[in-house]
Amino acid sequence: MKNNVKVELILDTVITGQPKRLTLFRVTYPRIVHAELLRHRQFSICSASSRAIPFDRMVDQYCNFFPEKWRAHQPGMQPNEDYQFTKEQIDQIESIYDSARATAIALARELQRCGVAKEQVNRLIEPFSFITHLMQGTEDAWEAFFKLRCDRNAQFEIRQLALEIERQYR
Repeated sequence: MKNNVKVELILDTVITGQPKRLTLFRVTYPRIVHAELLRHRQFSICSASSRAIPFDRMVDQYCNFFPEKWRAHQPGMQPNEDYQFTKEQIDQIESIYDSARATAIALARELQRCGVAKEQVNRLIEPFSFITHLMQGTEDAWEAFFKLRCDRNAQFEIRQLALEIERQYR
């Protein structure tokens, strides 16, 4: 499965007695950008825990992240958008990535068979997983988020999420 994000607007209201708009979304996105999303401390957040999800359900429902876009490495924090991989390069990259995902799942299954707790077993497959998160913030928080994460230089996966949230927010 190729990468996707899911965004659901849960609440959009004005705080009683204040001119502040408060908006709440349920978002599902690739776990690889979770730490970056948590940097936006103006939001009230609540995330699903991979500690609580049974391993088989974690694999079946959440462990299917596959990058939609491959960007070339360059020094600094912005990957090279101008370089285009050839079809053969993309096939090789996707094969390596899929192999890494399959290996992580297989090794996690071995740990599960040994009786290791799901909170440790599930950690092995998190880079290939999605996470569901509630994000609540005021206008100021959302505008700062959009300014940073809808930018062309933002990591592709978090930009994809930010653009969909912004579309629904507006």
